[in-house]
Amino acid sequence: MSLPSRDLCALLADEETVVAAGFDYGSDYEEDRVGGNVFLDRHPDDPDFSVAVYSLPGSVDDVAWGYDRLVWQIYVRGTPEDPERAYDLAAAIRVACQGLHSVRLSSGATLVRGWVWEGQATSIGHDDRGRPEYTLHVEFEITAATDLRPLG
Repeated sequence: MSLPSRDLCALLADEETVVAAGFDYGSDYEEDRVGGNVFLDRHPDDPDFSVAVYSLPGSVDDVAWGYDRLVWQIYVRGTPEDPERAYDLAAAIRVACQGLHSVRLSSGATLVRGWVWEGQATSIGHDDRGRPEYTLHVEFEITAATDLRPLG
């Protein structure tokens, strides 16, 4: 699993961002599960209340600069009994990422700036078990310097 995806999950799990809203980062890394209720590039049927972080294609602003743009689609699934909890978590993730800047990430890269494409978490309806689902897209510009791409 890509380090940037783990960076995003670790960033969101910080106590001052969205932990209180139910983002359960956990402490053990697995290939496709960060821990708790957070999954990378897959969204299994259980647990009901969960988050899936999918990597999407990003872009390079200028090949001469040492920055990359990374994009994720984040799915938040709730429970039929408490549909507002899923929206609250998706909204908290949006608030945590929108306008974020100048943050050192766990991989050692620096988050130059972050933004969310949507003005709010978007409902994509309910799954076949009646669980509400929300999605949003997060984009980060991070440092990615190499010998051929020094920081601009």
